Amino acid sequence: MIYMSKEINLETFKNIFQSDEVRKELTVLSSWARGVKQERHIINILAKHLDKKDFNFKMEYSKIVEKQKFIYDIRIEDVLVEAKFSFEEDIIQLEKEIYGTQGKPVEKDFLNQYLNWIDQREEENKIRVEKKKKPKGWGRNFTALTLIDIFKKKCDYFILIVQSRDIRKIPSKDLENIVASKECISYNKEFEGYNVPENFGIIDNLLESINKARPFNSASIKIVATNRFPCVYHIYILEFKS
Repeated sequence: MIYMSKEINLETFKNIFQSDEVRKELTVLSSWARGVKQERHIINILAKHLDKKDFNFKMEYSKIVEKQKFIYDIRIEDVLVEAKFSFEEDIIQLEKEIYGTQGKPVEKDFLNQYLNWIDQREEENKIRVEKKKKPKGWGRNFTALTLIDIFKKKCDYFILIVQSRDIRKIPSKDLENIVASKECISYNKEFEGYNVPENFGIIDNLLESINKARPFNSASIKIVATNRFPCVYHIYILEFKS
């Protein structure tokens, strides 16, 4: 098949994720992929629907940006897309990364603080590599991983997927088959459920700071995907203006 060049925009992503077919696929996914984080699975679903629409794309596309080699989740036409998957309970860690343990911003401009810290870590890793030592990773640092995608890799679109789960009624013997079940149970008990609005406000605050530094248009989609347990996918799509 010969693919013709096609324009992709925010509406393209919205239409795909809002389609009945994708909603059904995510409902099934929430069950059989309950034992893993689902970033790659959801990128695969996106790719399948881009293919149906005859878009030209390459998954795991590599590119040099400012002398650094990066791998992108997918390149569609000439557009670079990165995605991150997280659970609602991870927002608590995000809050600590942004506001510290005192409930106040670590610095007035925490975004620049994090970008400077990322630069420092990268310089440290260069030295470690020169000394044939293993470079330090980012672990589960949600803020750092997000900022690297947006400000270092300079993706054109960033897709954040947050899965909300309530697994309090799952039998104890089955919890070991669910990824991060202990953290999820603890969160469900502390907040008496899931889809906690004030916690999602923390994500909104982070995105607001990013928007000031690198303006974007955005869309948010909420997909109820209850299957084995109550589940909702919150999908944020950022389209950067430059």
